Amino acid sequence: ADFINNMLECYSKHFFNSYGYNKSLSKSLNAFNYQDYDYAEAIDVFDTSLTKLSTYITQVSSNDTTRFRSTETGYTFADLTEAIETIRERNLDTIDSYVSINSVTKDKETLLTYYMFRIESLQRHLTVCNETLASVNDSINNYKKNTILYFSQGEAQKDTDMTASLASAEYDELFEKRQSIQNDLSSTAQQINLYNKRIERLNASTQANSAAQKAKVEEEISKLNTMINNISEDVSKTTDDYYRTVVFPKAYNILTYASSSTLGVMKHAVKDSFSTVFILCAIIFAVYIAAAVVLAVNKELVKLYGPNAGKKAAAKAGAKKEAKAKK
Repeated sequence: ADFINNMLECYSKHFFNSYGYNKSLSKSLNAFNYQDYDYAEAIDVFDTSLTKLSTYITQVSSNDTTRFRSTETGYTFADLTEAIETIRERNLDTIDSYVSINSVTKDKETLLTYYMFRIESLQRHLTVCNETLASVNDSINNYKKNTILYFSQGEAQKDTDMTASLASAEYDELFEKRQSIQNDLSSTAQQINLYNKRIERLNASTQANSAAQKAKVEEEISKLNTMINNISEDVSKTTDDYYRTVVFPKAYNILTYASSSTLGVMKHAVKDSFSTVFILCAIIFAVYIAAAVVLAVNKELVKLYGPNAGKKAAAKAGAKKEAKAKK
């Protein structure tokens, strides 16, 4: 029973890892150790983590028409999204502004190098986005929709002839893609501007950070890390519950776990043994009865015809056969 239950549990994990909640996302978020980074770098990673969680919730809930509420966490997807935005606005942005305004850092030169690297990376991304946007715009301008011609009958034919364009999914997707790229461009430009301002403030700062400032930042970042880990766990449990009860309610479900006990095992063993012994005893008894019948008949023949009764009877039977053959 334990083997069967373990096998079912392993398959259940494999099934929902393949088709359910994105476990790799949760692992990547929890693998981050903020103490290995400077304060500004850690804040950037926290911001990326919240964005990933928010995007994932949006993807999962896009097909949710039931306004699902998890029985395990008590949250809906809207609740999780609101919680993430609250963490971002009240905690992340607060500590981010404090670090930026006061130029709190563990190593000023290393942080400047990090800012410059981020700007260069964002500028490369900006270039790629602009090239992609130009390509999408060309596709939209050169795209030809399918048309339908409507012809009328009679003298007023020329006045009533019309054409209409058919709706095209590909054409709509191009517009959606253009909108997504434009949003990405705007966000990237804002990030570049933000890092430039941070560099200006950091270069303008001449005083070393006090121990009190660093202690305050470390305390707030520790709280932020705990909040993000907790919301990540809530997202994991809620989406896992959603996949099990809504998306795949009939795909895989363990209705009853296998169970066994020592007494049950002994009962089954005794029952099986009893069945085997009973069959053997029945066969032995049948053989005994057959042997007893043969012996009894043989004794009666001896009493009636003597010790050689069997041979005499056989001889008489042979003589009769020979007589019949001669006739």
